[in-house]
Amino acid sequence: MRSRSSSPWIKTIPVGVLTELVSGDLFEWWPLMAGAPFGSLPVVILYSFFVICYVSSMTGAVKE
Repeated sequence: MRSRSSSPWIKTIPVGVLTELVSGDLFEWWPLMAGAPFGSLPVVILYSFFVICYVSSMTGAVKE
């Protein structure tokens, strides 16, 4: 029986995908690859927001 700390419902998405879909030498490749974008999507959103704000602040600082 699993303890409460190892419940898949309280894990973050990247950790939950890896721990639930990899057991020993057996990799569940299709669900693993389907769950991979969910872990990287927040990073992509934050990066694109940072790039937009960073570029707009640089172009606003240059005066002619």
